[in-house]
Amino acid sequence: MDPSSKTWIYMSSRPFTDLETTEIEIAVNHFAKAWTAHGSNLKASGEVRFNRFIILMVDESHAGASGCSIDKSVHFIKSLEQQFDVEFFNRLLFAWKERDEIHVSTLSAFPALYNNHEITDETIVFDNNVTTKKQFDERWLVILRDSWMFPRLRKASIKI
Repeated sequence: MDPSSKTWIYMSSRPFTDLETTEIEIAVNHFAKAWTAHGSNLKASGEVRFNRFIILMVDESHAGASGCSIDKSVHFIKSLEQQFDVEFFNRLLFAWKERDEIHVSTLSAFPALYNNHEITDETIVFDNNVTTKKQFDERWLVILRDSWMFPRLRKASIKI
């Protein structure tokens, strides 16, 4: 995929089982291959990472993702929510990686986790707000100190 490819990351509210991951990967790959905009096939890809994240990408140099095609992807992700009893649109969740484990908490709980040293400036966090493949490759996984969340976290932790 081109570095400028449009990227969407959907984080699950819980980890998938291995069987669910396989089923979701099949569905995501099928969706990406069949995804169209105004009748034109999109050059798209999809994958599951860490048994928790669905990543969709569209190379818009081939054909651009339209509002309708983006709506199709949202509908597809919502269908996976129903099928697997998970949430993908809860933007109040935040994930971090510790060794090989992915942890998830609410944004409101993060200052306490930081103050209790359960997470530190060096903790690897997921920036699910990236919007291009280049950003995804360079800063989807980033240390907390370099993340968008750090200034807010520092400010919130001082108030506690």
